Amino acid sequence: MTCKTAALFAGLCFWASAAEARPYYAARKGLSCAACHIAPAGGGMRKPRENSPGRLTDAVSLGADLRVSFSRIEKSGVSAFEVDRSALYVAAAPRPELQLVYNMDNAITSQVYGLWRAQGNLPFYARAGRFWLPYGIQWEDPDNSVFTRTTPFTPNVGFDMSQSAADTGVEFGLAPKKDYFLNLSLTNGQPAGATDNNERKAATARAGIIRKFFMVGGSFYTDSSGPLPLHKKQTRFDLMGWLTLSPVVLMAEWGSGSDELNSGGRTRLRSSAAELDLEPGPGWLGKVRFDSVDPDTSLPGDDRRRYSIGVERLLESISVELAYRLNLETPKVKNNELFLQTHVWF
Repeated sequence: MTCKTAALFAGLCFWASAAEARPYYAARKGLSCAACHIAPAGGGMRKPRENSPGRLTDAVSLGADLRVSFSRIEKSGVSAFEVDRSALYVAAAPRPELQLVYNMDNAITSQVYGLWRAQGNLPFYARAGRFWLPYGIQWEDPDNSVFTRTTPFTPNVGFDMSQSAADTGVEFGLAPKKDYFLNLSLTNGQPAGATDNNERKAATARAGIIRKFFMVGGSFYTDSSGPLPLHKKQTRFDLMGWLTLSPVVLMAEWGSGSDELNSGGRTRLRSSAAELDLEPGPGWLGKVRFDSVDPDTSLPGDDRRRYSIGVERLLESISVELAYRLNLETPKVKNNELFLQTHVWF
């Protein structure tokens, strides 16, 4: 780490305020993803506020996420600065009940959709276009590493949000700011970059209840109406939840699924993640995390596990995180890493 990088990290740590629009914040406040994000199931652009720097007019807003990370791999000693999972957003609201959203991630258009919300007491919505599938808690894995739960999921509908987790179709459901959530999408089932052959269709569902101290829910995905080079039918399901006992938040998710092969047979897979967050004081967050992926439960020694411990400084529109990640694979590879990330958003 250079002296300039260390100075930047130290300087940012003196700027204190609360960070919002993240799974930890939703769990601590007992809110749904729809409370902060335009997308009913979370991720992407946040709802513009009156004092938002991206609010151009009452109808048009801009948004952005900029993530700059530094990592150093223990085995190779290789260090790298990267711009990870950064995005630009544009939202327009020609009518109070209608929003149009464009989301570009690292020069890839990952979302472009129209969203309609009922204006009465029932929080019903419908949207159409290309969007992230409504699946899981939608953890943030800033470097989109091989340890994300999306790795064995094709198309990527694991616990994380990424460009390849987007698909084209329609979605509808109920998205209040708290108490519960219900999302259902019907999409073409094609992986990112693939041409829709009008054969594959997929369905994704997500539902749960939210109370002051806990959330419990689940997700389901199926894609079975057309051939892939390897897979004939794919299914995924998961259980998710969080428990809040201030100043401690525990979030966890467990997933399973299967791939039926065109050549015959079936591959089963499992994945899990858990994160314990402790807020010892305003603007500070201690984090301990576990991630696990087993892409084929019938094969021994192909699973991967990661243990992380770190500290994060939460600011008004910026966060700085420093973590050490212990990566375990078979055969054993000493690829543990030091990870530093700055995240700026509006």
